[in-house]
Parts: sequence; structure tokens; C-alpha cells
Amino acid sequence: MTFNLGDRVQRDEKTGTIRRRYSRNQRRVGDILLGPYPELYSVEWDDGSFGKAYLPHGLRILTKG
Repeated sequence: MTFNLGDRVQRDEKTGTIRRRYSRNQRRVGDILLGPYPELYSVEWDDGSFGKAYLPHGLRILTKG
């Protein structure tokens, strides 16, 4: 599932709005390789907090932007 800016999404009990879609190259953290991540999202939650680096499978769509 690909989300667009402005889409309303839900994660656990939080609801918010997609504000950014981006990718991240593979990187090494100590002995661990992370990524690459071709699709990540930042979300502005309705409680005013801001979360970043959500994978698409961790979000549920509520309405399309």
C-alpha cells in the first residue's frame, strides 16, 4: 500500500495525517545492516506529536487525501 501526502492513517490507537514520504539507503549500525527502505512515512498525529520512519505495513489507511 502506497500512501500520499494528506492521507489519514491509523497506527495502534493513534490517528494522524501523512506529511512526508521518503526513502532511506542501506546503512550500518555497529554490526547490523539496516535497509534499504524504499518507502517510509512521517505522520503528524492528531495529538500534535510527529512520528517518522514508519514502514507502510505499520500504518492503516482511513481515507485517501
